[in-house]
Amino acid sequence: MRYYITICILLFLSALNLKAEKHALIIAIGDYPTDGGWPDISSHNDIPHVEGALIKLGFQKKNMMMLQDKEATKSAILSAFANIESKLKKGDILFIHFSGHGQQVVDDNGDEIDNLDEAIVPYNSPIKWLEGFNEGQYLIRDDIIGKWTNKYREILGDKGQVVVILDSCHSGSGTRGLGLARGTDQIMAPSNINNLSASQTTQESTMGIYAGDDKQLAPMASYFGASSRELNYETTDDQDKPVGSLSFAFYSIVSKMTNPMSFDELFDRLSLKMKSIAPRQNPQWEGPADVYFLGGEASRKDYLFSINSFVNEQKIVVDIGTMGDVFEGTQIQLIDVNDQKVLSNGVITKALLNRSEVRLDVAVNEDADRLYKIKIAERTLPPILCSMSSQINEESPWSQVSKSILEQPFIQWQEANPELYLIEDVDLVLSLMTRDGVTLFEKPFIDGKEARTLGQLESAIKSYTQGKYLRSFESDASSYLLTTEIIEVDCNDESNQLQSFNSQSSIQIEIGTCIKLKISNEGTKPAYFSMLDIQPDNVVNVIIPAVELGYTADEYYLKPGETFITDYSIEIGEPFGDEVLKLIGSNEPLDLSGIIRSRGASTRGPSSDHPFEALMAATFQEESTRGAKIRKPSIEEVGTETVYFQIIGQ
Repeated sequence: MRYYITICILLFLSALNLKAEKHALIIAIGDYPTDGGWPDISSHNDIPHVEGALIKLGFQKKNMMMLQDKEATKSAILSAFANIESKLKKGDILFIHFSGHGQQVVDDNGDEIDNLDEAIVPYNSPIKWLEGFNEGQYLIRDDIIGKWTNKYREILGDKGQVVVILDSCHSGSGTRGLGLARGTDQIMAPSNINNLSASQTTQESTMGIYAGDDKQLAPMASYFGASSRELNYETTDDQDKPVGSLSFAFYSIVSKMTNPMSFDELFDRLSLKMKSIAPRQNPQWEGPADVYFLGGEASRKDYLFSINSFVNEQKIVVDIGTMGDVFEGTQIQLIDVNDQKVLSNGVITKALLNRSEVRLDVAVNEDADRLYKIKIAERTLPPILCSMSSQINEESPWSQVSKSILEQPFIQWQEANPELYLIEDVDLVLSLMTRDGVTLFEKPFIDGKEARTLGQLESAIKSYTQGKYLRSFESDASSYLLTTEIIEVDCNDESNQLQSFNSQSSIQIEIGTCIKLKISNEGTKPAYFSMLDIQPDNVVNVIIPAVELGYTADEYYLKPGETFITDYSIEIGEPFGDEVLKLIGSNEPLDLSGIIRSRGASTRGPSSDHPFEALMAATFQEESTRGAKIRKPSIEEVGTETVYFQIIGQ
């Protein structure tokens, strides 16, 4: 009997040892050596996003290897690759994340069509070619990464998985913004070759590390922040810290994932998110489309959250923050799990990335014998703000305009990598520019006209902030699952349909094209629907309901399975750039046209506004709505779909 029990214990322990594990290698380099020529970037701010999301996805700290800044030399990274290999076994999952600079280098083995290898830049790799000293030997080429990932795939087998995130870029176009960018168009090559800039290469490429499908190897997906011809600009997270745009988008998505996602669905969602935070970038990916991320796992949908600590009887710290869509003003309940009893209501008074402070309505004493949890009762949306810096000095005739605009409550001063920059040139032309180089406003100096310019500048910033906020608003409500199809029609014969596009298409539409819109209800509930059009210049229009044609909001209603096609066409006009159609399905008809006409004034009275109407009104940043906490519409009230398309010339 003793022998039998011993064998059972050994078999049990063996089964535990064979259980699949999740491993991660996180490399973040932002503080490069000054003499290397690379500008510093904000890779250290990516780390909390990476770690927070991976922990929520079931990764354990003990299985996360971290290399940061001076720890991340080429030799140290290669040693880490080898170290990770020794820990893997069949069925495991491996996650590799890199935040840092990227660079192209002349191909050394003839496997690149464009004669350029893509590479990540370790801490000790200088930016410039120097014959005999720096000829690219400190870079880590795509060939090396591909060799290691192929080894991992062999070890992990068909039940394992490899995911690679590269938040860098290896080249860039000639367009330059003022924000922080990860990468360079300076190719690692002798000067007689370097006249071929990255923006001139004819071959569009990403890091070519995916070796294709093989039934014996672990499936692998790689995600990149930008294409080979684009700079990868940093963005700002919910804590107003500069972060990698790919890191922010990717980990925002997977940390909130409640249903399994295939690699290609994850990329579709990533592209959508990137369009709102980095509209001039086109993220890329490599891998099999029909394989599920992490083998089909989804994040646990937390309804109850842990208390980190009791500060006092009416102040606690909880383990959820802006990364979990919790913002200041969110209403909570403190629950005694033992008795399933609500002890107190409360409100989030300060929201950090993964933690928040709560003020309780009723004093509660900490009790080691009781298990307390937090339940979200009502969520709020993030504040409607934009970050900005000014390069206008005090001697400039624009100095008072600069000071006045920065005092506006919806503008947040941010010196490092803000969304908007206020600058002037040698001819005293005042310009408002985005971090990726788009000019939103220009005005030459005319003495005595400063007050008028201030009003115009404020209007341009409000418009930008509104457009950004509405583009990024999403509500994944399966009950209100409405879809949009753009149908190109003959402008002279609207019954003649030429072609159609949906939200998954990469859409370019020429000026002068006529389109109709087809809306389908693929959800489980009947829904009213509206559609916003957000132009490249941030002007917001309501195109459904078409009130100027005599239609009312309550006429736009679809039962599950029903379809609506506009009985009129829309001719596409200027400005050029990225246009957004935001379809809103709702439980009530919405008067969005009235809110736009009144520039944010309430249409029904503040107490009776629909939550999305209140959101829409608040985006105008008028005195009555400025700074207000906005309740997030629930999935029982609103569902959205977003379609991006690019308006181009004929």
